[in-house]
Amino acid sequence: MNDEIINAALMRLKSKALEHYGLLKSTYQDARGTDTVDEMCKHAIAMVQFEGAMITLQQYAPALNETPPADEPSSPEAPAPSAGGTMTTEELAKRSPTFRKSQTVAKSKKKKKKDE
Repeated sequence: MNDEIINAALMRLKSKALEHYGLLKSTYQDARGTDTVDEMCKHAIAMVQFEGAMITLQQYAPALNETPPADEPSSPEAPAPSAGGTMTTEELAKRSPTFRKSQTVAKSKKKKKKDE
């Protein structure tokens, strides 16, 4: 059943890409107005989006067909946040390298202001 759903989605994406390809060709052949370039760009962008979605779905289809393991335990690496659902500055500093970097930058800016 899952293969049928994925194949149906792939066929729909392919049909939408082909639809925009046909509209692109039609717009090019009937190039009469000032909006021709804009229309061609619009159809080309839409066609590329559908083609990209189709390729992505093809790549991820095997992973989508895999059944997830039953009762997978939660990650023990991430400790629960402190009571109340908020994280302290110390907890955030332990968990987030981006936060630590931002604190280093903030401290260096404060130091520059003091030196001036």
